[in-house]
Amino acid sequence: MNTRRTTALLITLICGAALIALSACGAPTPSPALQNPTVELDHVEVASYFPWPTTVPTAGPQTPTPAPIPASRIPMVLAFVFDVTNPNPYPVTLKDLQHTVEFEAAPNEFFPVGNPFAHEDMSIPANTTNELRVVMVLDSLVTPGNLAVTSGSRMKELGLTPGGVVSNWWSTVGDFPFKIRVTGGSAEFSSPGGNAIVPFEGEYPE
Repeated sequence: MNTRRTTALLITLICGAALIALSACGAPTPSPALQNPTVELDHVEVASYFPWPTTVPTAGPQTPTPAPIPASRIPMVLAFVFDVTNPNPYPVTLKDLQHTVEFEAAPNEFFPVGNPFAHEDMSIPANTTNELRVVMVLDSLVTPGNLAVTSGSRMKELGLTPGGVVSNWWSTVGDFPFKIRVTGGSAEFSSPGGNAIVPFEGEYPE
């Protein structure tokens, strides 16, 4: 009788141990905590080029001063190319990205001109870098007014005018003689290991 009880007890213990082991094997391994992805500005491209208008010819020899350039609406289309790197062993999703763009109007003097963004979800595989292109369109008639409102006093102190800097930016941007800054950038990520909002900034040409 004792032998039967002992055998039954052993069987019960073995079965219990087996169930515990199977349960442990079936439990999912938790993902490690999220390491913040990184966002780096690789370069800026002129996505579309529209020539700045040339000076209107004078009416004749009696009017030697060139006539002023007529008001015109000329777009500037720039593409900001970012390297978005995921250092984690699992995929992460970029949910939102936005930043401010600043143009250099004088040596080391920058002025904000736009706030492009990207709201499309982008999945980045484990230990991988994706390339993200964000396009911004500026308007040559709108930008001077914005500069006058936001930075008029500072421009006056530097001896600059909104119309003058816009004319220079639009007519020379193809050669990038002035620097373009990305400031106040933020990128929102989600992942199995957690969520994060990552700040970033950059400058081109470096």
